[in-house]
Amino acid sequence: MGRSLGIAGLVVPIVTLLAIGVGVVQDATPQETPKDSQAYINRGLAFYKKGDYGAAFANYNQAIQLDPKYAQAYFDRGLVYYNLAYNKGDKDRVTIDYDLASAIADYTQAIQLDPKYTQAYFNRGLAFYKKVDNEHAIADFTQAIQLDPKYTQPYINRGSSYYYMGDNARAIADYTRAIQLDPKSAQEAGVYKMLAMLQKSQGLSTVAPSPETSPQFASPQQPAPAAQRAQNALPLPPNGTCPHGWTRSDSFCLRSGSGR
Repeated sequence: MGRSLGIAGLVVPIVTLLAIGVGVVQDATPQETPKDSQAYINRGLAFYKKGDYGAAFANYNQAIQLDPKYAQAYFDRGLVYYNLAYNKGDKDRVTIDYDLASAIADYTQAIQLDPKYTQAYFNRGLAFYKKVDNEHAIADFTQAIQLDPKYTQPYINRGSSYYYMGDNARAIADYTRAIQLDPKSAQEAGVYKMLAMLQKSQGLSTVAPSPETSPQFASPQQPAPAAQRAQNALPLPPNGTCPHGWTRSDSFCLRSGSGR
């Protein structure tokens, strides 16, 4: 089981972390009466696509009750929790933290049932990123990469996590690898702009080495606000909101008027 099952993760903050896609599951309508766990999942997906998270949640709960060992049901319910948290911005930290903890718990259960569930690692990494837990986010993005080395989004999001830890060398390496794997998606996500800014800050004019040959990451530190304002690009912050005077480009914030 991997990216082909369930609903793909938010490429959100980060590849922001990133956008929501739909995996290979049979579509359903909310009016259908489910007959088994997969049918409940399908109906939950139909409600999810309509933006009715409460009804989607109820159907995923029913699917889990019918089949407690069905990893996809936990994954899909985790995505509902994640979206509830992500759509709240930073307005209600108590409920946001609860939703993120619940999402992480569901993704963890999905992973325990299916240790090769690539998308579950990726989505759990997104949840950790939104909690500003970059170390755990990096660990999950790394696991997703190990399971699927050609999966572009974990490189982008891991690069953003490294950036917020003050490890520009590894951020450069991950952004570079994302461009190598999928130039078009990387461009749409604003990766080129971010990479150029980081390379300039490091005095580099050539493509960075792969993440595997990059230096050990430095002690955690957040870039200074003044330094961020001097840049033309930065990864989308965990709260999903760009600073005043910046525009959002998928997983990044670009200074208004700077272009891509």
